Amino acid sequence: MQTAGRLEIEGKDYGEMLLEDQVIHGQNYPPWSYLWCCRHCGRVWARLTIPDSTYHIWAVTCSSCKAAAHNLEGAGSVLLCWERSFNDALPEEAIRREFQLVIRDMEEELLI
Repeated sequence: MQTAGRLEIEGKDYGEMLLEDQVIHGQNYPPWSYLWCCRHCGRVWARLTIPDSTYHIWAVTCSSCKAAAHNLEGAGSVLLCWERSFNDALPEEAIRREFQLVIRDMEEELLI
C-alpha cells in the first residue's frame, strides 16, 4: 500500500511523496514522518509529514553548518542510504537539489 506525505526542505515545499509500507522482521508498517535536525545548531531543516504518523528524527548537519560536518556526511542531504524506496520516491525537484549538493561538495573538494 502507498501512503502520501509532503516533503519540505529549508522552508521550501517540494511536494508529495508516495511511500510504500515497510516489512520489518515480517511485520508490515506504514511509512513514518521524518524530521531532519542539525546535529550542530539543532535546527529542524527538513521534514516529511505523513498524516496520522509519528515523527522519526534524523541528526544530519544542515547546509548552514556544513563546515562542521564530516566529509562523508553530505550536509543538507535528505537521502536515506539504507532506504532505497524512500530515495526513489523523492520528487524530481528534490532529486535535482540532491544533485546540486553533490556538485557543490565536489567543487569545494577540488578547490581545497
